Amino acid sequence: MNSTMRACNFVAAGWLVACANVEHPVPPAPRVPRAEVFVLSPTPFDVGAPSGKAVPDGPWAGQPVQGFSGLTLDADGGLLGVTDNGYGTLDNSDDFSPRVYALAARDGALLTTLRFALHNPRGRPLTGAEIDPESLVRAPDGTFWVGEEFGPSLLHFDAQGVLLEAPYRLEELTSVDAPEVTWLVRSMLRLRAETGTSIVSPAHTALTSKGVVEQLHRHGFRVVPWTVNDPERMRELVAWGVDGLITDRPDLALALDAGIEIQGHRGARGLRPESTLPAFERALELGVTTLEFDLTRIADGGALVWHDARLEAPKCRGPVDGGITLETATRAELLRWTCDGQQLVSLSPKGERVGVRGKPRPNYTPVTLPELLAFLDGYLRAHPTATPPHLNIETKSVHPGDVLVLREHLLATLKGTPWEARSTLQSFDFDSLTPGPLKTVALFENQPTPTPTVARSSGFENLAITGTTLYAMLEKPLAGERDLRAWSFDLTTKRFTGLAFRFPLDARAVAVGDMTFTSPTSGLALERDDLDGNPSAYKRLIGFELPAQPGGLVTRHEVADLMHLTTRDGGTTSFPFWTIEGLTRLPDGRLAIIADNNFPFGRARHPDSGVPDETELLLLELP
Repeated sequence: MNSTMRACNFVAAGWLVACANVEHPVPPAPRVPRAEVFVLSPTPFDVGAPSGKAVPDGPWAGQPVQGFSGLTLDADGGLLGVTDNGYGTLDNSDDFSPRVYALAARDGALLTTLRFALHNPRGRPLTGAEIDPESLVRAPDGTFWVGEEFGPSLLHFDAQGVLLEAPYRLEELTSVDAPEVTWLVRSMLRLRAETGTSIVSPAHTALTSKGVVEQLHRHGFRVVPWTVNDPERMRELVAWGVDGLITDRPDLALALDAGIEIQGHRGARGLRPESTLPAFERALELGVTTLEFDLTRIADGGALVWHDARLEAPKCRGPVDGGITLETATRAELLRWTCDGQQLVSLSPKGERVGVRGKPRPNYTPVTLPELLAFLDGYLRAHPTATPPHLNIETKSVHPGDVLVLREHLLATLKGTPWEARSTLQSFDFDSLTPGPLKTVALFENQPTPTPTVARSSGFENLAITGTTLYAMLEKPLAGERDLRAWSFDLTTKRFTGLAFRFPLDARAVAVGDMTFTSPTSGLALERDDLDGNPSAYKRLIGFELPAQPGGLVTRHEVADLMHLTTRDGGTTSFPFWTIEGLTRLPDGRLAIIADNNFPFGRARHPDSGVPDETELLLLELP
């Protein structure tokens, strides 16, 4: 039976220039290319910060030179390779520094020289928890473009690897690892790198699944959400493994007997008027682990234990109608106010919220920090068997710089007291969360989290350039599809200009690892399955031609089977790696193809030995 195939003419170097539909009785088998393999063995380690604390056999004293996921040519025709995020996920790679290396192939060995690490505009090296570089091209102006998976996005770096502008994103593409999806752990990783903060206190509504808590725990963060008053929600969060709860109703939280930290919010706000001595006394009587409260500046250089910027109805009553502003009030003026009138939050036996007024009691005037510490000292003397609580103290910001002034006041007040070792400093304003004698806690409001459209490890694996146009193609199809989508990006305007083409996958393939253009309308792509080291694996070099209309399907044909290659001495070899991820054309016409060895996980060459794969570079001569 005859079948319609694409017959193509080739120039001497083997590059496609024209095709036409013709009849062939049998599809011609591709001729076997000649290949040389160069090995980086064993995996070397660059000097630098330790890396790999979250992976088997780690950490190591330096940065492993591994994970090459993209290739491009330097200005002199030399080969450059970019490493990916490190160890495969956002969760295990926050101590890995993605880098660009110069690569050289000599006498069977792959040699590497560090060119630069990828940095943010302030000069801090980016980490594998922030970006996942999967493709690399050098633009005509000498800058570099990286296709990455966490956005997915396009990143633009200068010739020294410094990020030049914000990532370029497409609205319709949101990865499961996108910044707006993983904002909480990303924020904490950045904050810990800058301040050492390792306790996160998000609004409990920001914790949308057990997976979020587990992700934070994998990075070594303690998770203490606020403010949780509903018993069912308390039980759910405890089941998810949170380390503590901040609550207006410490009586309900303590009744769970969960063995976690219970923080009385502003004392026991749901049982006594907030931030007053009776509220703190009630929390102590219940046996809370921690007293949580706020500091707000007052006029005569101190700070009031109070959440709001004013004392006013319905919480407080005093000699001035309309309330009083704390920053303009002295302590003497504030002593004339009583704050016993707020509506307290309680729960009926059915779980319904009801308003309850506090019974009039003495000492409902808000106190300063020294006054509260004196009260706590007196309480512990009167109750010698009571366990001293911890203090979790929030610095409130009304004006820029307030938190820094409050921080200094707090440190000076606690210094030399037993409370210094039992206190943490928390804030929404991270300027006050700098290293010092107190552990610090980062507070977060809730943020909307979009629904991801791109699966993990499915972003811009493929990036190629022709003229002033970049083509960015996904590694894997979107849900329910079999074609890979590719978009065009104008380097002049720095804008995505629409869907450029769709690449239909072979039935045996699951992904494309990289592509390169050989003319303005044609290119080559690395198509693969997910098998690693299997002799029957599908690893193909595919030629393709762009469609006549943007957004159409490319025309494709097989150029080489990477599982069946010849060597210069007449022998045979193969390239059986799961992640074959870099492809570019060298000035002499050969193709350079590199495999990401997934250190320390890859076992394509050593399936039974437990020895990690080396990084291998394949130089291919097409017949």
